[in-house]
This record gives sequence, structure tokens and C-alpha cells, in this order.
Amino acid sequence: MKNRFVKEYLGWVIVLAVAAALPLILTTNYYYQLFTQILIYTIATVGMTIIFGWSGQMNLGSIGIVGIGCYSAALLAQHLGVSDWRALLLGIAAGPVIGICLGFPALRVKGVYLVITTLSFATIVYSLMNNAVGLTGGPAGVYVEPLKILGISFSNKRAYYYFCLAVTALVILFVKRLNKYKFGRTMRAVRDNPDAAEALGVNTVRMNILAFVLSATCCTISGVLYLYMSRMAAPKLFTTGQGTQYLLMLIIGSIGSIPGAVIGATVITVLPEILQSIGIFGTNYKLVYYLILFTIVMVYPWGLFNLGKAAVAKVRDALHRKGEK
Repeated sequence: MKNRFVKEYLGWVIVLAVAAALPLILTTNYYYQLFTQILIYTIATVGMTIIFGWSGQMNLGSIGIVGIGCYSAALLAQHLGVSDWRALLLGIAAGPVIGICLGFPALRVKGVYLVITTLSFATIVYSLMNNAVGLTGGPAGVYVEPLKILGISFSNKRAYYYFCLAVTALVILFVKRLNKYKFGRTMRAVRDNPDAAEALGVNTVRMNILAFVLSATCCTISGVLYLYMSRMAAPKLFTTGQGTQYLLMLIIGSIGSIPGAVIGATVITVLPEILQSIGIFGTNYKLVYYLILFTIVMVYPWGLFNLGKAAVAKVRDALHRKGEK
């Protein structure tokens, strides 16, 4: 029991300790915001992992769901005077509603048709954000005050980072537990052979809708946290171009893997910052960035997490063979 617990959670404890220590080493607002972005993107990528990796469905509308979470909290705070913590919770609560609304169409269309449906959803959401000026503020967006919970203000970027770290840890723990037990196994069974799963008594309709609900909830959590990081909700933050970044995080990390979601979010967030700071590429750093991503996908399309696992397995086998000699 102890060995199983160590094997399952020791790596996560180390990652959490490193994440908690980073703001104590790199102590500028730039790094606080960069680390916070990684956490926020990780939550959204975990949500996409549920749809792409567990249920085997295609949802390119995640950026629209993130935007709905962001705008829901912002508009509640601005127009209804809802206090920050209630706006945060109500913004997150939009996730299950959107998940159900997208889940039912997913029962009727599959493959490329579902891709078009969800991508159209994201485009519609962006158009509403940009054109419903009286409600959303149009291109100028909506500004909010710093997050306050039970009288505690998170106006300090380092304090807000730790708040986001706690939320991210809880989301990962919750989703990891779901994946490990009956729910995760049932979801994968529906993905691999829905007819066989249904013959065994699994309600495949409910499982597919639950996948969208859980994924959308992760995305609205990400959107609300993004709102209080940037202190604004604006259409330019939720274009379909931004949505491709989430897809890149999923692919580069490893589809279907929770550690892969963390790796993908970190690489896609940090890599362009590193290339830009080096300075030798000038304005062409984005070209170099996409060339690197293209090379990763072409050389090892199963993602960096699976690449790391394969490398560790090879080293372990080599050491084992050496020990036998």
C-alpha cells in the first residue's frame, strides 16, 4: 500500500514543492504572472484531456468555454454588483451548463462534423463578446477589481499565484482520482467500444455528456482564474487562434495524460518567452517556436510525457541488463 502511494503521488509532491518554491526564487511580477499562466492553462488542458483522451471526442470549442467562464464572472461583478467570490463560483457554474449544451449535439455528430460544430461554437462566442457592446463592452472588454475571498485580497501577484496553485492541485487530484477508478475505466470503455459498453449496461449517453460537463467545468475554472489574473475580459483573449494554443498544449504534452497536460502547458507558455528573451532571433522568434513544435510532433507524435516515459524505461532496462552481467 505504501509503495503504491509513493509510486503514484511522490512525483506530484515533488512537482508541487518545486511550484511552491519558484516564486521564492524568482521574485518579480513577470515571473509570478508567467507561473500563474502555466497553472491556468494546465487546468484548461486537463479539461481537454477528458474530452480528447478519455472519451475520444473532438472539441475545438474549449477557448469559447474558457471565455464564457471569464465573461460570466466579469459581467456578474460589473452589472449585478455580485461580490468577487460569488462571481467566481457562478462563473465556474457556467461550465456544467455549457457542457450539457455541447454534449447533446455531440451525441448526433462525430468526427469532423463535431470539430466543425464545436469550432463554430467558439466563433459564435467570440462574435458575441466582440459585438454585444452594451453587455460585454465590445473590443474594449470589461475590467474587474482584484479577487477577494472572505475579506482576503489577492491583489498581490505572488499571493494570487499561490491561490491558483492550490486550485490547480485540487483540480488535478480530483480528475486523477476519477481517472483511476470506475468512472475513468467506464469512460475509456465507451471510447474504445461503445457498442460493447452499452451491451454491458453502461449508459453511453450519460458518459459522453459527463465528459463534456467535466471538461467544460475545468475550462470555466481556467477562465475565471484568467479574469482575476489579467483583471479584464476582452475578446482578443479568446480568439480561435488562442484556442489552437490549448490544442498544442494537449498534443505536445501527450493526449490523455494529466502529467502531459502540465508539461504541455509549461512548454507552450515558457518556450516563446525563452526564445524572445534570447534575442538572437529578433522578430522571427515565433517562426523558430513553431519549427520546434513541428519537429517535436514529427519526431515523436505521442508527446513529451510519453517520450520521457520511454526514455526512462530504456535506461531502466539498460541498468537491469548491466546488473545481470
